[in-house]
Amino acid sequence: MNRRQFVAGCGVAITTATAGCLDSVPVLGSDGPSADTPAGVVEIYINLQEKMFSDPESAQERLSEITHSQSPQQRQGNAGGSFSQNGDLKVTNINGINTRTRDLSTEQMRALANSEFTDQPLLDASVIETLSSQETALVDASYDTDAEFEIEGETREFQNTNKRRFLVATEDGKWRIVLQTPGGA
Repeated sequence: MNRRQFVAGCGVAITTATAGCLDSVPVLGSDGPSADTPAGVVEIYINLQEKMFSDPESAQERLSEITHSQSPQQRQGNAGGSFSQNGDLKVTNINGINTRTRDLSTEQMRALANSEFTDQPLLDASVIETLSSQETALVDASYDTDAEFEIEGETREFQNTNKRRFLVATEDGKWRIVLQTPGGA
């Protein structure tokens, strides 16, 4: 075998072995996921859950940065939500984050907004109309958490697998979370 065949063979072997893996390789200088993709903004949200208990002010500030202006929380003036400070939560594993659908129709958004958990739609018609002119995506996420809370003076531990579905949309060139519901991956 000559040198050219060997080098070409190595190139094919490396390309084949790493096919599909480069999305998980961090970019130098990168601090983790970014809001440049639908799955990235959801991963940011999942990772922020730990900070909601350990550093709620910082978490709320960051949450307001990744929450879409049309989300129910932003429209109600509560983008960061409110969090208990008498507990601890750790995301132990992200099982999967999958972008299911891009560019949702108004009918798809309307169906998602009509949750079985509330009498009122989670998004009103004007919000759906606004979002229909933006890039949208439906992202499913599954992740495990360990939590420890003090409830009525007693420490209790919980382990949970969370399955959530997120409606995300672009705003100012970044993906933002509009809505999340139970279910998903």
